[in-house]
Amino acid sequence: MSNNIQAVSVFCASRFGFDPIYKDVALNTGKMLAQEGILTIYGGGGSGLMGAVAQGAEAAGGQVRGIMPELFRSSAEKAPSSVDTYFTPDMAERKHCLIADSNVVIVLPGGIGTFDEIFETIMFNYLEIIQSEEPVIRPLLIIDPDNLYEPLTDMLQRSIDRGLTDASVLQTLFIVPTVEAARAQLQIWQNEPLKVSLEKMPEMTATTSPSGHPALLR
Repeated sequence: MSNNIQAVSVFCASRFGFDPIYKDVALNTGKMLAQEGILTIYGGGGSGLMGAVAQGAEAAGGQVRGIMPELFRSSAEKAPSSVDTYFTPDMAERKHCLIADSNVVIVLPGGIGTFDEIFETIMFNYLEIIQSEEPVIRPLLIIDPDNLYEPLTDMLQRSIDRGLTDASVLQTLFIVPTVEAARAQLQIWQNEPLKVSLEKMPEMTATTSPSGHPALLR
């Protein structure tokens, strides 16, 4: 069997949220990655769902790496004892390391920080697609137990339909309802890495807008 996935970064909230299912998903995600022999990389510390991911992986005997900005160094001591914590100068470098050091990015329920990380990953992959002849994609695997992220794909599709976003971005994003479904998808990618390509966009044609000014329409 191939071993294309050695490390997975997990993005999620630094709080637990109101629904107990969120913590269960976080614990089981860490546990699943450990069972699959995959290094768990996360944002460090021990708070909320982020801490639960690390706890789940540690309890199952997995390796865990935390990546934190210097700003949050004091929070590192809250992490489970087995976590290897690395520090970055700032949040931007932290996000880059979390994505670049992984083979797959898993997203769990989260807030604005997680949303930021989602779009950072989408853009990371898109730049890889347009700049490399053989792009190495970090698939974005979202575990969504209660449809929190349903509007995300709707928004992206609306942007694609309006010619504002390349359709290839949806080729890098996958949403599943359970940790076990995520496990099944990871096992597929272990044997066959995800490959995507740019969509051929319609050519722009010059025309005149209703106001009489030149316009570009598809």
